Amino acid sequence: MKKDLFYLKITKKASLLYKILHFLIKLSHTIFNLNFYTMSRYDELTGLVESLGGDFNKFYGKGNKAAGTRVRKGMQTLKVWAQDVRKEVQSQKNSG
Repeated sequence: MKKDLFYLKITKKASLLYKILHFLIKLSHTIFNLNFYTMSRYDELTGLVESLGGDFNKFYGKGNKAAGTRVRKGMQTLKVWAQDVRKEVQSQKNSG
């Protein structure tokens, strides 16, 4: 019985922590999305792609496996960014 109460308290704290973390992540995304007014989406895209150039060269040219991991991570970031842009374009298209 005592263990169950302890587990319940931990679960509630973890749930609250998760909610706070989720809120902070959403807030950071909102702040990031506000920055697109000062920097064009195209500039963001070229910046993301150019930042991967060195790691592409290290992986494909020199066979550096750690660079391959960074390339995969960068490509995932690019995928998420592209999805955000697609949603933004669709939203603007539908609203006006």
